[in-house]
Order: sequence, then C-alpha cells, then structure tokens
Amino acid sequence: ALISAPLKLYGRTTLICPDKGCGLFLKDGSNCCMLRNAHWDVGTIRDEDIQIFGGTFNHNAPGQIHDHGEDMQSFGENPVTSWVIGFEFYGVRGLTLRDVTLRDQRTFGMLLSNWENVTMEDVFIDLRAYVPGQNQDGLHFFGPGRRLTLKNIYGRSGDDFIAVAPDEVDLKSAIEDVLIDGVTLMDADQGIRLLCRGEGRLDRVTVKNVTGTVGGLGFIVNPWFAGKGGHYGDLYFENIDIRTTRLAYDYRPPFLFAVGGEIDSLTLRQVRCHVGEYGVLPVDIGGAYGTGAVPAPDCPTRIGRLSLGDSVIDDRGAAGGPYIAVKARVDELALHDLRVIRPDGAAPTALIDVTADGAIGRLTCRGVDRDGGVGLLTERGAACVGHIDDPA
Repeated sequence: ALISAPLKLYGRTTLICPDKGCGLFLKDGSNCCMLRNAHWDVGTIRDEDIQIFGGTFNHNAPGQIHDHGEDMQSFGENPVTSWVIGFEFYGVRGLTLRDVTLRDQRTFGMLLSNWENVTMEDVFIDLRAYVPGQNQDGLHFFGPGRRLTLKNIYGRSGDDFIAVAPDEVDLKSAIEDVLIDGVTLMDADQGIRLLCRGEGRLDRVTVKNVTGTVGGLGFIVNPWFAGKGGHYGDLYFENIDIRTTRLAYDYRPPFLFAVGGEIDSLTLRQVRCHVGEYGVLPVDIGGAYGTGAVPAPDCPTRIGRLSLGDSVIDDRGAAGGPYIAVKARVDELALHDLRVIRPDGAAPTALIDVTADGAIGRLTCRGVDRDGGVGLLTERGAACVGHIDDPA
C-alpha cells in the first residue's frame, strides 16, 4: 500500500500482513514515519497491547529528507526528535513485533521512548539504500523503559544496529531488564551501543549470540557524549563472534569493545576477537568516549569489575598487541580461560597495557595462555596494578 502519512495504531490493535509481499511503501516527499502509536507521550503510557505480525515496510530512504531542521529535539507533535524515522512509538505498554521487515530506513528504522513490555522477534533490517554518515540505525531505544526482549534480529545498518540509550536526549531516564538474544550483523557500520550519559541508569542487560560482519566498531558501552559519565549496573555479554570487513569510520581505530563511564560490573564470556588485517583492539577501556584517545576530565570512567573469560583473541593476521588497553580505573580485572593465538616468530608483546590515566586495583588470572611471546603487562602497565593474582 502506498502511503503519504503515518498509519496510527491505537491500543488493543493487531496489524497482520500474511506474507513479505504485504506491507507499506512511503511515498516520495512524505518525510514522516510509516507506523506510530496513536497517542504520543513521553511522560505517560497511553497506548497498550499493540501487535504487528509479518509484512515489509519500505521507508523509501531515497525519497525522504533526513530531518526537519532540528537535531534530536522536539518538532511539532513529535515529542522526541525531528529526524525522519521508520516506526515511532512513544508511550506504549505491551508492544510486539514478529516476522517484520524494515526496509530502507531514512534515519532510524525504529525509535521507542517511554515503554514497558516490548518484544521483537525475527525482525529483518533490510537496508539496501545505504548512504554513509546518515544515521541509518536499526532499532533505537530511549528511556524510560522496562522489560525489553529482542530475538533473532538481523540485517544491516548505517550506524548502530541496535542502540539502547536511556537518557541520550533527556539526561535522566533509565532502562532496565534487557535481553538481546540472537543478532546477525550483515555488514552493519557498527554493532550494539549501550549509551548512558547523564543522570539516568542502564541496568540488568544481557547480550548474547551475536555474529556477522561490521565496519570496524563492534560494541560501544560508554556515554559517547562528554559530561558526568553514564551510570551502568550489571552488563553481560556471551557468545560473541563478529568480524571487521571494512572501516566505516576514520575517527578512531577499530575495536571489538569500547568501554567507558561508571560501570558496576561488565562480564564478557565466550568472546572470539578476530584482530585481522585491520588490527581490531579487543577491549578498549576509558579514554575520550568518541575518539578513544587520552581522556579529558569530562570523560570519566570507573569500572567496578570487568571479567573476560572462556575467550580467544585470534591475531594470526596482524600480530599486534597489547590486546587490552586500560586508560581509566578498573577496581578488579579478572581474566580466565583466555587464549591468544599468534603466528610463530611474531614480535613479543603484552596482553595488557595501562596508560598514565589508568589503574587496576586487582588483576586476577586463571588459565590464561600467553604463549607466543605474549607477556601479561607492559613495563609501564605493571607499575599501575595494585595486586596481581597470577598462578603462571
């Protein structure tokens, strides 16, 4: 169906498309979203129990403008942003998407704010009209929000594939109880972003079973914007295996995990990092949030506990190192059952480097394979560790 204005869904509504050939196509020059809830409200939940099953929703990116002239601010009736977004739901409880294709999003494929009990399964982000630097994210979530489940989300994005960013706009909202299980990145610019930048909080987040290819940036877990720093509770990542096949950005070197802000606990388990020809840094802790360079006073980072275990760093291509950069305070860094694979004859290196701005209160190692000329710490790094528990 050709549309030129959003289809409004009221509470207790189910939209069913019987196959992929059914759906909506946004007319050139419409410059709006395709689907929205009827009563937009970032303060009160006014629409409940909306379900969308099946179908292809083509936002027709080449035919729309990027925004209405105001960057991430209120515009007219829209309470969140003036960007031209595929689906927009503000103030909903009980939203379900299943077997849905979002095609050619102009900016974000979908944006939510002020929500509870959201489930999305088997969602395809089918970005064919890709343009670099146009904020063509996949799924983006502002707070406040509670109980989010994403399963089998796959496709391509021109920026974050999934972004959970509770206080990105209002600097105060929280999001908690998030499960992301099953993500396939198909040449996305970057993978998953967890962004908490002001007084808000992001807590109890699990991300697992993520595979595919990206343009150099894997998981961004930091406030991104300079300021007071984010407030994160417990974050858990498991079974991660993604590869860099190109460089989408040049403002910083590629990484698998970039970590910053105030984080209580971050667990990385069953991670396979492919350093590859681009020299991907497995874990980058602290630094300036955007560039990853030496931190400024307005980019504070402190990690309570960071655990990396049951994992492999595969550096048979670049033979670089060190592999964990610590540019801020980590109270406890725990490494267990970790293997570094390097080619024979590679130049000696270290597993961990700690800069002048970094420190490790306690470093614990169990079953860390450091063969192939890989020491535990660089010379300067060893002076920045309070206690080392290393049976090796």
